Formats: sequence, structure tokens, C-alpha cells
Amino acid sequence: MTTRAANEFPGAEHAPLDYPGLRPEYSYVYHRGDIFRLAPDGDSLSRARLVDRDGTSSDENPCLDDFLRERGAPTLSQRHAILSVGSNGCPGRLAEKYPVPSEVAVPVFYGTISDVAVVYSRAIVSYGALAATFLVQPGARSRLSVTMLTDDELARMDATESNYERISLSQGFRVQNGPVIEELTAYLDRRLLTYQDAPVLVDMMSDGGTLWRPAKTEREVLSLAFDQAGLLPNVSIEERHQKLVADRDIQQSLQAHLDSKMSALAVDEKGALVGEPLKCLEVERTVDRPNSQGTYIVRLSGHNRKRLGVHDGSYVGISYKNMSAVACLSVDDHLDDQTIRMDQTHRVALGIESVLQGTNEKRLVYSKEPNDQTARDGELDSPIRIKASGFRGPRLLQRLLRFQYLLCRVHTARNVDMEKPVSRLPPDALQIVGIKPGDQVQLISDSETVSIRCFEVHATRPDHDEFPGANMEAYPSPLKPASDKEKEPALAGDSDSSNDYQSTLPWCTIDFETRKRLGVKPWDVILVGRSVTQALMSELQTVSLAIVLSLVGVAITLPKELIPQDNDYARPGLVGLGLVAILGLIIARIRSRV
Repeated sequence: MTTRAANEFPGAEHAPLDYPGLRPEYSYVYHRGDIFRLAPDGDSLSRARLVDRDGTSSDENPCLDDFLRERGAPTLSQRHAILSVGSNGCPGRLAEKYPVPSEVAVPVFYGTISDVAVVYSRAIVSYGALAATFLVQPGARSRLSVTMLTDDELARMDATESNYERISLSQGFRVQNGPVIEELTAYLDRRLLTYQDAPVLVDMMSDGGTLWRPAKTEREVLSLAFDQAGLLPNVSIEERHQKLVADRDIQQSLQAHLDSKMSALAVDEKGALVGEPLKCLEVERTVDRPNSQGTYIVRLSGHNRKRLGVHDGSYVGISYKNMSAVACLSVDDHLDDQTIRMDQTHRVALGIESVLQGTNEKRLVYSKEPNDQTARDGELDSPIRIKASGFRGPRLLQRLLRFQYLLCRVHTARNVDMEKPVSRLPPDALQIVGIKPGDQVQLISDSETVSIRCFEVHATRPDHDEFPGANMEAYPSPLKPASDKEKEPALAGDSDSSNDYQSTLPWCTIDFETRKRLGVKPWDVILVGRSVTQALMSELQTVSLAIVLSLVGVAITLPKELIPQDNDYARPGLVGLGLVAILGLIIARIRSRV
């Protein structure tokens, strides 16, 4: 049974620019400055056998628990599993934290963990490096180590990680050639480093579906931080690092820049991003729709709802490739964080339904690697993104009156409507929304709501010529404009083709300025609903007018004995107020029709 010296793998204090340091790509035990290679057993980590450096073993080699007992150390069942997301999986770093003549014996298991990405913190540590932290990110896969620590060893480790909080993880760790470790904790630093509004991956530690690219080494990320701060230009990274450690002013200046300019995203107490759009990799059909009659919904897990910072029943923006729409959020605690359930109308609106119908599966999965350009039949070629919407949902009166919203696809305004704040909908869409031509409607995108008058139009399906310069290749294939021979009416239900997904949503024509206010472009999807103000005015004006006229009549015919004798202006005052009210109602009615 041969060993290797831990200093063959220098720790972060000895080689800070090589952070997080070299790690053996196998499991081992650290003891008194040496490492002993482990060969995990497929069923039990306690029976993992110590082997030679080349991986060969013999019956004379002890198992892990026997090795620990011989050295007076607690066995594996008396230890805590700690995920090493930074340098703690490096033998040299363990030697720095547990130096000789310490009698500690630390088993370290090498393997992988899913849905965890290793990224950089923006905290500059004492030896002049940007340390690592982690994020819970669906689709990520990281090659890491788990250290098995006793109570005393864990207390020592906690003391060296004072900038971190240790939290429990729900993800299991798969030991290479061994079982899964289900219960483990990890050190989380919520001071996340961001660049171009995205986390920065630690090189050589995370891959397999993570959606942030490219990963950077310590040298690269430290150089980037100096460049962004404008500190020590035209100087090598070695000189920059030396000055960073020696000069406190430079360290404070760089830290201040990181905290103010490279801190765009927040992290919650579970290690998930707050404020960044969620990325779901699986799409399922909506199975049940609790309390959602007449409302377009998507269903997400309760944890994803918390990550979005919204409540059940809020509206969210969903997007696929270059398309976006607004939907009402419904929580489904049986879903995992990678899955979204969508109504058919939304699947049609975003161009997903045709992909789903092209497969016999009940769900679609995005499984491409970041650099994989291959499109597979029946699979998503882009994840579904979800974010909190600027639309706060129907007001109380809209809920009481059961206003119906309609998903419509945006079309450019006809020539007669250019530069006019008006929109147009097909006749059946006007009936569904519950308005007459000329009434006010609300146009709702995921960021803005605009009230505008709406008229009737018998639209035809747009073609590429109506959108000069548009990059139609960026749209899902079912939503690309039709060729000349395919130009058919585009009203809902007008098409005989089951594959004509453009025809299943009504078109809403909008002028350029209104599209700019909404933040949408042709072919995008918006919600259209009745204006509550006009609805109330149109219903109440007739009744109000009758009430005011009655009050005027009462005032005119009021007996003298009921009028105060010392007030000669009571009757004329009541009549005047009535006439002013009538005039106000007439003006309001006229304005509501303009």
C-alpha cells in the first residue's frame, strides 16, 4: 500500500493563482501529510478498500473503517459529509488546515453531483484569490469531492470558512464507482460574482447542461476583475496578484468595484438565484387546472415560485427561443424544479405544441450540451425561460365581473392605422373579450400594460415581406411566416390544417409606438382584455344619468317648508349641482368613445 505526499497537490495558500488547486480524480484518505488511495465499494463506503497508487489491490489492504480504527479515528458512520465546492477537496489544502503532527484522518470521496454549479464568489480572500461558491441550477453537473469529517474536524473546518454559511443540500452525491451519499451539507457564500448579468463558472468543475458559458480559471477571472475596475493596466497577472496581497488600498478598491459593479444577481438561502429568469428543461401538458377557469396558466414547483419572488396566482412571463407570452402562475408541489406544465394555448403560442405532437411522449426534454448544435426530433432545442411579469393580474372588479383575457399574436398596423393609437381584432376575438368596435381594451405584455381603442379587422396571415429585416430563423419553425402558396386567413378556427399553428391564435394589429411601449415585436404574443374603466362607465352612465335627473326633479319640486328659510340659495344650488353632474356624465361618455 503506497502513498503520495499531499504537497504534490499544492493548496490555495501556496498556489493562489491555481485555485481551487489540483485534485486527484479518485477517492483517498488524508492522514499526516500523506494521501492513501481508496477504491469505493459499490454498496458501502465503509468497505472501500485502500489500494496502491496505480489502483491495484490485494487482500492484505485494509478497508476504510479498519484503517480508521487502527489510527484511533472515528469510523465513517460517525462522520459528517461535506461537499467541497472549492479548494477543500485538494490534498494540499487539507494539509494547510490540518497540518502535521495533527492525527486527523479525513476520507475524501470523488464523484459527481447534479443540479449544482460551482461559481465564483466576489469576496477576495486573504491569499488574494476569488474563492468558489455554488448555485443550485437545474441541468448542471459538477465533478467534486465530499470530505467526511468528525465533530472536531468539522469545527475546525467551520472556523476556516467564516465567510460562508453551511446549508443542507437535497441533491445526492454519486461517488465514483460507489453509492450515492444522500445527506450532505455545503458551504455557501451568497456574495455571487456576476459578469454580463450571469454567474461565472469555475473552470474544470462544472459541465453537462449548465447554461452559463464559458468557465474561467482563477487567472482569467482575476484579470477580468482588474480590467473591469481599471486597476493596474498593462501589468501581468502575477504582478497584479502580488500587489493585491501586499497593498490594502488596491484590495479595497477592487473589492468595492466587485460589490458595486459585478453583483447583479442575488442568491437565496437554498443556493438558488433570485431575480434571474428560471430555466426549465422539461415541458409537460397541463393535467389539472385548479381554480383557473377562463385563465391561461403555467404550473411550477413551489420552490421555483419562491425563486421568482411571486405568489400563487401572479402573472409571469414565459419565453421559448425568440417568443414570449404572459401566463398566470399555479403552483404544483409534485413537480420538480426542471419541469413546467403549460396550457395548450401557450404551447401553441410559443411554437412548442407542434414539437410535442411530433412525439408519442407526454413531455419534451431539453438535453443538448452547451456546444451541441444537433437538433433531435421530439426534443426542445432551447430551454423554457420564466420570469416575474410586470402585469399584476386582474383587479378585484375584473375578477368579480369575470373578464375574459385572450392570447393574441402581434401584427403590424394596416396603412390606415399608421401613427394612430388603435388596435384591431377579428370579430370573434372581439366577442370573446366582450367588447364592441371602438371600445377600450388592455394590451398586456410581460413588462407593460397599455389601454387603447380596438376595432374590427378581417386579417390575413402575415408573410415575410411584411416584416423587412426580421430574423425569422430565430423563431420556432411552426411560427415562421408562410410561403406565398400558404397565405390563408389567420383567424382562429379558419384553417383546415392541423399543423397550421399560426391560425390558432387571433392576430392583433398594433401601431409602432404602441408596440414600442409594450416592448413587443411582430409575431410576439400578448394578452388582450376589456378595460375595466370603460366597462364600468358604460354600465353605470345610463343609471347614473337617471338618478341625477331624478334628483334635479326632486330639487325643483321640493316643498317650501322642507327648504331652510334662511337659505335662499338651497334650491338653485341643488339644481346647479345636478346640471354639473349631468354635464360631467355626458363629457365622460363622449371621451370613452374617442
